Amino acid sequence: MCIKNRRLRVGVLGLIRGSAFVRMLLYHPDAELSALCDFDPQKMEALKRSGWGDELAKRNVPFYRDFARLLEHDLDAVILANYAPEHVPAAIQALAAGKHVLSEVPACSSVGEAVELVEAVEKSGLVYMIGENVCFYPHALEMRRRYQAGEIGEFQHGEGEYVHDLEPVWVRVTGGNPEHWRNWRPSTFYCTHALGPLLYITGTRVCRVMGMETPNRVGYRHGRRHGDSGVMLCQMSNQATVKILISHGGIKREPPSHWLCVGGTEGSIESSRWNDDKVFFYRRGEAAVTDQSGYLPDPDLIYKEEIDRPEMMELAYRFKSHGAADFLTLNHFIQVALGRRENQLDVYRAVDMSLPGLLAYRSALNGNIPYEVPDLRLQENRDKWRDDFWCTDPKAAHPGQLLPPCSFPVPDIDPEIYRRQEEEAKSK
Repeated sequence: MCIKNRRLRVGVLGLIRGSAFVRMLLYHPDAELSALCDFDPQKMEALKRSGWGDELAKRNVPFYRDFARLLEHDLDAVILANYAPEHVPAAIQALAAGKHVLSEVPACSSVGEAVELVEAVEKSGLVYMIGENVCFYPHALEMRRRYQAGEIGEFQHGEGEYVHDLEPVWVRVTGGNPEHWRNWRPSTFYCTHALGPLLYITGTRVCRVMGMETPNRVGYRHGRRHGDSGVMLCQMSNQATVKILISHGGIKREPPSHWLCVGGTEGSIESSRWNDDKVFFYRRGEAAVTDQSGYLPDPDLIYKEEIDRPEMMELAYRFKSHGAADFLTLNHFIQVALGRRENQLDVYRAVDMSLPGLLAYRSALNGNIPYEVPDLRLQENRDKWRDDFWCTDPKAAHPGQLLPPCSFPVPDIDPEIYRRQEEEAKSK
């Protein structure tokens, strides 16, 4: 699809997470918000009542409940902000309809889905990008800049955390639906916020992974069936090691942690544990790092690859969702689709970010044995894994391939929990 001398026409599927992209698309100089889609018309009504409702009405942006109807609209691209088990089916459908795709994380629900996704993207010749926004956080961009400049030497060890207590907002994100995907997915399935930026910073991929999780001591009280947190230990393509921690409520902490650390043969660099965008840097032979050593990245240095015009910088500061990372993610996709930028988060990197978490959980279920992580750039690996649709989510697992949602026994969940949540969700 060749797009010259005009704006990228974009549709959005899923208006909870997708509402962040709606706001930015209304004002992006290189894109046009063309259509919206959600199976629940109440989501559109909520968007109309938001601070952006007047602008949507003025532009007469159409709303569809059927994704197939959205794809019939005059679009160049779609943003998939729908439920996780629907990411791959929707991406394949959109690519077949000739649309570029920006998909929310995770990229896939099983290894078999990952194979289907890679082959659909290759067949289409279109742009597919994973929307892993932590790659565009200021601290992640600064860490990547200094690592790529060779300032800490060869990558030896990395760590990433995504610790986000979702218990207080569980009703808002699940609506009290006992079958919501978040009630089924083990923590490691949602590993890309912690692992993804490490792959982006270092240019490596996971070759081998083992996983562990904690029992469900907290999650059952708000209807979640999987373990409270998960840990992944990874061997990387350059033989470095990586440790990943993911928790969505089992660890109580405020603010959430998006901590990253990269250690090398000549130094190390890491982010603040308190989400203030500070970076701490040490190089062999220099003074030891202290609490006062942290610094804020220079926007002119970290954004120069992603922002080429002053008005873009103004928009990045205007839309500070996730520290401007949402805007940078969207802008990267738009520029790639317009042929102006190389895709840094393509389908191969998307599955590289997602597959280790799926297999880490398989490891946790099987006595913590290590699993080889297939490189789906290779045909022999695709052929080996293409029929593997094992998953904990009944909507995504193929017949006979449903995994238990936790490696430990799950306490009984009182159905009254879901009933109360549903009533609370309806009242808001």
